Amino acid sequence: MDESYTSYLINKKNMIESVDDGWVSFAEKNHGKELINERVVYRDINAVIACKKCQELYDMLIESVRAKQKTIYFPFRCDSPEARRYMTMEMAPLHQKKILFTSYLEKEDRRTPLALLDIMTARSDEIIMICSWCKRIRAEKDIWLEAEEAVEKMLLFNRSPLPQLSHGICPSCYDLLLQKIV
Repeated sequence: MDESYTSYLINKKNMIESVDDGWVSFAEKNHGKELINERVVYRDINAVIACKKCQELYDMLIESVRAKQKTIYFPFRCDSPEARRYMTMEMAPLHQKKILFTSYLEKEDRRTPLALLDIMTARSDEIIMICSWCKRIRAEKDIWLEAEEAVEKMLLFNRSPLPQLSHGICPSCYDLLLQKIV
């Protein structure tokens, strides 16, 4: 693994017990005022996870780590308008049923800024789904595309304002994460 990017600790009741300086710095740099230290500590982890299906999946992963007392790793993306960030999440069991979550940055690819991923961009009432793990966008019922491809296929360059993004999970990522539980 490369450098540690950010980490946080949950207690046996799934409450966020602490976040590190990397978490706070990332939230501040990315317009995430609702995610700064004093707003997340002592809140349920599900309060910072956007979609219900993702919350359920995290609950299963957490339960598996506690039951097996075994660290698990899985890939995810944490993109910005200017970069694709390929990362690995480590979920490590600790004493008293606590779990330490640590994210590692594996690779970052710079890209031409993509307004669709800019949270400061004006939005319409239309909603499109983005996968919380791989950051692909659902272009059609069973078709998930990289953001740039989705913008082109869905003619999003021609829309103003852009649609809102709703977080979910694509079938590929869901299946991959289910494998971590068994």
